[in-house]
Amino acid sequence: MVEGAVDFLRGGLVAYQPAVKESLLRVTAESVLSLAAAEQMARGAAQLLDAAVTVSTTGLAGGEPEDGVEVGAVFVATFVDGVVSSSRYHFDAAPEGVCDLAARQALADLRASLQR
Repeated sequence: MVEGAVDFLRGGLVAYQPAVKESLLRVTAESVLSLAAAEQMARGAAQLLDAAVTVSTTGLAGGEPEDGVEVGAVFVATFVDGVVSSSRYHFDAAPEGVCDLAARQALADLRASLQR
């Protein structure tokens, strides 16, 4: 572990299944594939971890369209000191590429939110 990491990194979650997003992160959005769900995930993680800063992603990396959402759609939300920002993206790539691009975008969005 990096010295001092415990001072700022409270934890991380992987909530892949809709039921986990709903029960653990208190997602109540009509679809877990939405901006509303990403925002609720970011708020839920902040509350669960007692954190001032969180970032969340949800989307559809592969398979078939679902809930009216096309494959490659990614929803990213950041929570910084109570302020939530979110954006929808579309990445035209294989599932692994969508996941990689989504992670990179989430970090870029978090950085932007921290600089506001």
